[in-house]
Amino acid sequence: MEILIESLGVDHPDTLEAMQRAAMMHRSFERWEEAEDLLRQIVQARMRLFGIRNTDTLEWLEHLVRLFLDTENIAEAEKLQTQVMDARMIAPGITNSKGIESMELMVEVLKADEAKFKEAEHMQEHIVFARRQASGDENIQTLKSMEALVAMYVVHGQRYEEAKQLQTQATDALKRVLGAEHPNTLHSMERLASIHALRQDYQEAEKLYCQIIEVRSRVYGPTHEDGLQAMEFLALVYGMQQRYPELEDVQRRIVETKVQNLGSEDIATLQAKDILASSYMRLQKWEDAQALYNDVVESRKRILGTNDPEILKSMTDLATAYQTSGLYEKAEDLLLYILDKRRETLGSQHPMTARTRYSLAETYKYMGSWKKAEELLHGEMSTTGDTGFTDAAGDRGDEYFKTCRTLEDLDEVIPVLERGVVNIPDDHPIRAMKLHELSGLFMLRFRRFTQQFEDLNTAIKWAEQAVHTISKQSPARPLLLKMLGKALWRRFEETGCESDMNGAVERAQEAADTMGEANPDGAIILANLAKMLVRRFEHTQDEDDLDASLVWAEQANMSLDPLPDDHPDRAKTLRRLSNAHWHRFNYSENMDSLKDAIRYGEQALKATVGDDCKLSLRLRFLGEMSKAQFELTKSLEDLEKAIIWSERTVESVPNTGKVAFSRCVWLGDLICLLEELFKLTENPDHLDQSIRRAEEAASIASDEALELPLGAILSNLAIQYFDRFTHSSEAEYLEKALQTADRSVEVTPEGHKNREHVLQTQQAIYEQIAELMEMAAAEGEAEQNDEFEE
Repeated sequence: MEILIESLGVDHPDTLEAMQRAAMMHRSFERWEEAEDLLRQIVQARMRLFGIRNTDTLEWLEHLVRLFLDTENIAEAEKLQTQVMDARMIAPGITNSKGIESMELMVEVLKADEAKFKEAEHMQEHIVFARRQASGDENIQTLKSMEALVAMYVVHGQRYEEAKQLQTQATDALKRVLGAEHPNTLHSMERLASIHALRQDYQEAEKLYCQIIEVRSRVYGPTHEDGLQAMEFLALVYGMQQRYPELEDVQRRIVETKVQNLGSEDIATLQAKDILASSYMRLQKWEDAQALYNDVVESRKRILGTNDPEILKSMTDLATAYQTSGLYEKAEDLLLYILDKRRETLGSQHPMTARTRYSLAETYKYMGSWKKAEELLHGEMSTTGDTGFTDAAGDRGDEYFKTCRTLEDLDEVIPVLERGVVNIPDDHPIRAMKLHELSGLFMLRFRRFTQQFEDLNTAIKWAEQAVHTISKQSPARPLLLKMLGKALWRRFEETGCESDMNGAVERAQEAADTMGEANPDGAIILANLAKMLVRRFEHTQDEDDLDASLVWAEQANMSLDPLPDDHPDRAKTLRRLSNAHWHRFNYSENMDSLKDAIRYGEQALKATVGDDCKLSLRLRFLGEMSKAQFELTKSLEDLEKAIIWSERTVESVPNTGKVAFSRCVWLGDLICLLEELFKLTENPDHLDQSIRRAEEAASIASDEALELPLGAILSNLAIQYFDRFTHSSEAEYLEKALQTADRSVEVTPEGHKNREHVLQTQQAIYEQIAELMEMAAAEGEAEQNDEFEE
């Protein structure tokens, strides 16, 4: 090509043809830079020779547009395609084929930018209209454009009714033009069936899929690939309706077909066997499920070796089948092997390792081996430092459900678990625990995502069923009672219904009464009862509840005496004991109760792991108690302790992101304490400390996303600047006080609840400045008079 360029020049037809071939070759091998460079040269040469309106020039411009699409340079693609369309003078109503093709390419460009999808959809509607005008309703290109529009309606707009109508027209036309058994017609019928399924019109979807399978089986043979695809779609429709016997039948046919077409150990065949085994599980065909999962495991071992992640996934499925059917020893052996492999390949802290550890601990619980379960969960922390235990309504639950990070994850997981629970016999030991997990998922859905009362009620429904289902002798029963109590208390917080409040305490009491001595969650269950009693005391002021909470909190703490100091339950239990004494102090104003509350609070903090999410709250609680002690004693030592705890609370939270909201609020507490310290000591350094913290609070509050009261924070900062000026007479602080007071008014809109406060502060500062100026003027006049008399 270089020789042609040197001998004939870039503009020669032979040179251009060689460059065009080279550009297409570079693009096919994804050598984007070389392809773009050549295409630009080709386009420039053709524009010089023939102008932009030349047909070949426009076609090569569109080659460059497609290259930009390939490289995701969407802005350049749109800019260039707009030039092409302008050159072709395309407008709604233009029906020449090249113009329509350019519009179709522009649709592809616009679709690549999600913000412009509506614009793309609107243009595709014009394309359908133009093709109908130019070629008629039954032209193949017209029908293709209609189906492209259907896809846009379905995928992004969820406009299922319009999609159904348009796809029905396309399918009927293809039947007339190509015949009912033509491959294109059958593909169109598949698209129509999928739209019916999305509209939950399952009968129509099933009817169409069955027709497609019958035709393909008759015309192309029972093992044809397209017929297999239709069977897989039909299986999805049966699954959506929970028609498991029919689903099993179709999935068995899929497996048989894949075995014939691909062999028994092809990856696609093994995936189909996995899916069929899961259907056996739903139908409680435990032995069939175990046999099929075992077949998949052995096949994958031969194909992939023993360390491949797919092997471990298949082994996990087999372990679940053993566990569900009560073969706990087999499940244990398999899970121990999986856990060792996960640790070896992924590390102890990987989420998949944590899930395997949880599954093994759950198996130990079903076997009654509580000590093994506790040692396993407490021996290795999960990714975020928690154990992943099954208390999904409590502090540990979110760790188990770490794979459900979004509402979409929950909406995918919950129906699967609900269907599985329905198929487990009432007297099966695993049923109660699966109901317990379901309740936890709905509590997570309520707390973290929806705040919908319906989700809370559903969580309570499943928790009540779990308690009702589980044997009264089961060591897991206290845990389920504790979860039900927490869910009932949450509903009481939402509704104020006293029966829920009392029911929550009763469930917590029952959990404490029925747990055995060897229960590894004993301390947490007792501490939970103490917390519930304190909460009820806050609402009823019944001193009996307060006394009982102290007793149970003491018992919870004593139950941990034989365990190591760093046991993960110790911090939580000590916090409950500290809280009970704190409420006793607030009720009786007994100084000894306050000292006990602080002592146990300090022990709880000492036992808290560094990355515990409760660290900040425990620090703040200590600061609050130390402040209360100072208010009683007026001791400088107690005030300094309160300041230390408050500073540690502030520093435990980052100053950016959503959590900065808490830092700003806690800065307000610290500023108040520093102001108290300044009043006691009159040391300007303490006032400077307070000012620095107030400036930090104002900086955080400047982030509008946090929705903090910036005006009020600036107003208080202005007061501190003015106080600093009155103690130092430094003019810079007076200027800062004026500027900050003015800004506090500027950022506080009319009608805001803080508007009056910031205006009053501004006025007070200006009035005090005026008084100072009058005093200075009076002093100056007096000095002049004295000089005159002399």
